[in-house]
Amino acid sequence: VIKGKKGSVFNSPPRIAVALRARAPLARVGMGALSMYLVLYNASCMLGWASALVLAVQSLLATGGDLTQVWAATGLTLQVSQWAMCLEIVHAATGMVRSPVVTVFLQVMSRLVLVVVCLLSPASSATWWCGMMAISWSLVEVPRYAFYLNGLLGPGGQAGTLYPVFWLRYSLFSILYPTGISGEVGTMLTALSDPVFLVRVR
Repeated sequence: VIKGKKGSVFNSPPRIAVALRARAPLARVGMGALSMYLVLYNASCMLGWASALVLAVQSLLATGGDLTQVWAATGLTLQVSQWAMCLEIVHAATGMVRSPVVTVFLQVMSRLVLVVVCLLSPASSATWWCGMMAISWSLVEVPRYAFYLNGLLGPGGQAGTLYPVFWLRYSLFSILYPTGISGEVGTMLTALSDPVFLVRVR
């Protein structure tokens, strides 16, 4: 929950609010070890997802908008960025951030299951469902981590958040979560009909 100066409340979507749950804004208390770590973590994740997004856009431009090539183009960059989110489970479990451990675990693991599915199922990773999923993930995560960084490095609250960052954080997810979920479902259904995948998971 983010409280503005006048007491207005903005409910954050059910993701892991790493930056906003940090001990206190850096501008007021200085940068402690935990805050330095969270800044580094969020900045690294933001850059990782931004790189994946750039690769996805380059693929679309090179192939005339062919979504079936996106997963292969983003490759290891997207996978590393997604696996790095496992640390958010650790953050919640150790009290580094005030997030419910079970919720964080389910959110992170649901993504990782899809990553493994794509690795085991060549057919599913070469579908437009998978491409849409990868782009949706990237477009959601870049502003999310930028928002958390703003919360760590700025004065905090709505007034201390850059408007473009605030707008992207609370506008894009309403479109990209449905497209991401649709891509995830389509990718999973494709994998379940892929003989290669079925053999590998036996």
